[in-house]
Amino acid sequence: MKRIALGIVSDEVSQDFSEATRHALAWGISKYEIRVLKSGRVPAVDRSELNEVKAIVREKGLSVTAFSPGIFKLPVSQAAGLEAELSTTLPKTLDLAQEFGTRLLIAFGFQRETNEPADNFHRAVELMRRAAEVAGKAGVTLVIENEPGFWCDSGANTASLIEAVDLPWLRANWDPCNGYGTPEKHYPDGYASVKRFIANVHVKDTKEGALI
Repeated sequence: MKRIALGIVSDEVSQDFSEATRHALAWGISKYEIRVLKSGRVPAVDRSELNEVKAIVREKGLSVTAFSPGIFKLPVSQAAGLEAELSTTLPKTLDLAQEFGTRLLIAFGFQRETNEPADNFHRAVELMRRAAEVAGKAGVTLVIENEPGFWCDSGANTASLIEAVDLPWLRANWDPCNGYGTPEKHYPDGYASVKRFIANVHVKDTKEGALI
């Protein structure tokens, strides 16, 4: 059986990458997802800070397993914002992935609006397919993190969108605790639906009925 490689989102420890790695290395963790640094959320961070991060990664023999720029948290009706993410945020993050030798980029699955037409699913598929094609050309896999209130909220809905896009560069960043905010029983039902697409897993604690 293949061993699970454990890592951590660096800013869950500290937005100061040096401080985050100092603590996490003491816990035996050498793999890091980067989301937020002191100067902002990737890729809108200072070049000097990125250089510091690169130096720490090289010096301590660490690996950056994923970048999370927070793209596709907008509803599909916000066309201008989504186009900006596709034309600017996504390419800049892919540049960082190439620079750090990172092969995963975490995205979200478009916030749902009240009484949103079911046909908007096709727009979500179109946007995600465009993003996955760009990521694939850069040698990076785009992974969707499920979140309550999004088109990709449950395991089943995340799998449906990935199936509709039908590209090998689109997979799931499965967060079972985020499944508590949906009607689906996240395990075993949600997991059973999405497991064939899982490329990364987020683990945290929560309790039934908690707000995500």
